[in-house]
Amino acid sequence: MDIRKRHQVGRLESTKGPANAHIEPVDSEKEAWHRNADRLAKFALANLLNREDAYGRYLSLYLRSEKQKAKTTREKVSHEILQDHFCATDRGDLIGLHTTSRNNTCRWLVIDIDHHGESDPNAESRNERAALDFAQKLEKFGANPLVIKSNGRGGFHIWVLFEGPQDSSKVSNLGNEVVAHWEELEIEKPEVYPKQPRLDEGKLGNWLRLPGLHHTYEFYSQVWDGETWIKGQDAIDRFCNLRPFSFKLNENNSSLVQVLHTTVKGIQKKSRNQVVYGVDYWLNRLQSHRCHKFLRPYRIQTLAKLLSKLNSVSESNEGWSALCPAHNDRNPSFSLTVKENGYFLVKCFCNCTFKQIVNAVEMTISEMFDTAPSVRSAILPPRKRPRLEPQITESVPAFEERQAILSSSATDSRVYSLANSLEVSPSSLRALGIGWCVIDSCWTFPEYNGRQQICGILRRFKTGEKRTMKGSHRGLTLPQGWQEGEGKLYICEGQSDVAAAMSHNIRAIGRPGLKSGFRDLAVLLKDEPGEIIMVADNSKKESGRTEATQKDEPSEINMAADNDDEESGRIGATQLAKQLSNALKKPIRVGAPPKQFKDLRDYLTENPQ
Repeated sequence: MDIRKRHQVGRLESTKGPANAHIEPVDSEKEAWHRNADRLAKFALANLLNREDAYGRYLSLYLRSEKQKAKTTREKVSHEILQDHFCATDRGDLIGLHTTSRNNTCRWLVIDIDHHGESDPNAESRNERAALDFAQKLEKFGANPLVIKSNGRGGFHIWVLFEGPQDSSKVSNLGNEVVAHWEELEIEKPEVYPKQPRLDEGKLGNWLRLPGLHHTYEFYSQVWDGETWIKGQDAIDRFCNLRPFSFKLNENNSSLVQVLHTTVKGIQKKSRNQVVYGVDYWLNRLQSHRCHKFLRPYRIQTLAKLLSKLNSVSESNEGWSALCPAHNDRNPSFSLTVKENGYFLVKCFCNCTFKQIVNAVEMTISEMFDTAPSVRSAILPPRKRPRLEPQITESVPAFEERQAILSSSATDSRVYSLANSLEVSPSSLRALGIGWCVIDSCWTFPEYNGRQQICGILRRFKTGEKRTMKGSHRGLTLPQGWQEGEGKLYICEGQSDVAAAMSHNIRAIGRPGLKSGFRDLAVLLKDEPGEIIMVADNSKKESGRTEATQKDEPSEINMAADNDDEESGRIGATQLAKQLSNALKKPIRVGAPPKQFKDLRDYLTENPQ
């Protein structure tokens, strides 16, 4: 009988849906994950959290680069953050949890099987068989594994939940024992989470993405029920009903006891002796690697030679990791990255020098980095000269639709409430595009780049605190119809000053901060015919020069009188005006309200005439 039919993952009681539940469209799966977000968040908080002070977060697709797709965030893991992951509408909502606590304990084990490179049905089929084989082996140890299809392209996660925190070295030993025969299954080397048996004090270790929406593809996690892959509500029920595995209840399992008490040193020694490959092996492997597209044949030969000198090599996001050849390494601390310009970047995280690494692999700098006149020029790319011309802030198309939704949620009562608090007219706030965020219970304002495209959304809470939405870039405050007016144009700081100016029929726009916004202002105002005045605040926000005199500024800048005791407000505005004046080739005046008023809004409130 086929192993997939014999295998009953987790031995759980599943609530079967209707007959067509296993062929739900993606929209139906999305609704199921959104509907169960609160339930899944509670399950994760109760069973999956190893540490509460940090987690991993993926970047939104439009913010990613070749170097960075995700980051580690040092912030408390809350129910809201977990709920956002499971009902994610943007890839920036997706998170992962760390594998190991401060006390070197783990609450779960995950084996990650992946397929890199172009789509290959044969490789995907081998990975599926391997995932079920690993799950069957875990069952023999008494565990209750759950096999999850993670990306629909040959990626699989095998989850084991423990009954309370377990020693991380025992968990790591168990995972490594299960995948020890991976070469026989003709798959890429699986990753075991936790990757490290023990963490040094202060280290966070690795983190793993939670089930749900994939971080790149339009795919929701599917679960193997012993006969087929289930989706949506059925998959969520199976995940939330995962039974924990107890080491204590399986003390009579001799094979398990032997694995748990194997020393870390013994495992490393075993893998060090096993995972060593020659040049021919690596030449064959590199044929399907992404570097084959941009490296010349002789550079691939050199790369294969270098890889053949390393032990316990495993593929990572940018290249490979391995045991460092320059010192007696037990945990892989060596990183090798291949750049598109042909550079091979090597790094030992135990502080071995570049020269020590080169000598250890019996190679020279010219071999590793082609024709290199010096070590520095071989490792580092040429310095890029900074661009002098203005570059506008990147726009965020997704915020256009979100702004329309937020604006429609801003009822008259909510607008009047903020208008009364700021002592401005409701119509001025409407002109600024005021919105209301139901989830965060706060007002919102769109911000624009120099081409008047939305680049971010600023949230204003009832306490007065201001925060940008995830994925936002700071930009300009542009009221509707600001270009249609005539006369002087005042550049204020923030939305409230702009609203106050508009309430008194003053033509104004807003900049995001004391000295920020130059690039967008330079593009926006290049054809502005009227006089431009930079308005400074009297609140201390940034450190700067202790004084600014008329003769210190270029002739095209007119300094207005300012009685500010805290010079930083005027200095910041003056520096920005100087930059903008040089870019627009026209004079920019700088002014500020009298000393006793914090900003323009305070001044206009007390002096409406």
